[in-house]
Amino acid sequence: MFLVRIFRDSFILDRVLKLRFVKFWKFVIYFFLISFVSLFSFNYTNLKEGGWKLGFVEYNLTSSENLNVELPNDIIIRRLSGVKSLSGQSQFVEYKDSINGKIIYRFLISENSLTLNDEDLKIRQLIFTDSRILYIKGDGTPALIGDYNSFPEEIRFDSINNISNAKEKRAELAKLAESIEKSFGKQNAFYTIITYSGVQILLYIILIF
Repeated sequence: MFLVRIFRDSFILDRVLKLRFVKFWKFVIYFFLISFVSLFSFNYTNLKEGGWKLGFVEYNLTSSENLNVELPNDIIIRRLSGVKSLSGQSQFVEYKDSINGKIIYRFLISENSLTLNDEDLKIRQLIFTDSRILYIKGDGTPALIGDYNSFPEEIRFDSINNISNAKEKRAELAKLAESIEKSFGKQNAFYTIITYSGVQILLYIILIF
């Protein structure tokens, strides 16, 4: 097979010059194959770890300026059924944020009540429904969609709010933040792989020419 021959001959000094007679399209295939092989380890790790993280959720929940902001007491999040409200009402909470001043966390008891217009897409927010999680960057772009597969069986916000020890409360909030971050793992991993692979292959091409 020509791929094996090109690979073998590239390590034999007296055969390297003969490779100039190989058809160009064969080198193109060989180049992309070698590139993907070299990127495999990074891409595989990203698939397992979920790629780049959103990066702001833990700050929102655990920073000293937000630590006293209470989550809605009547909200429960379950892995299999998403948001549930003991009062039967949707809730929201606003956090100070390092990116653009504030971010809204909305907890909706039913996605049927969710409507997003152009103005909503200009507000930075995380929306939790009974079936999925949506992250809206606030720049007008479509929402990033996550799920509850990374969540524990049940998270009760009243239990977190009732923790009196600041260190223990911060630890529980950090666990919640990690679950939220992992919710977007599939999309983040795909975006990371496409972006990193594209940049690396472009750099390889620049180095060749």
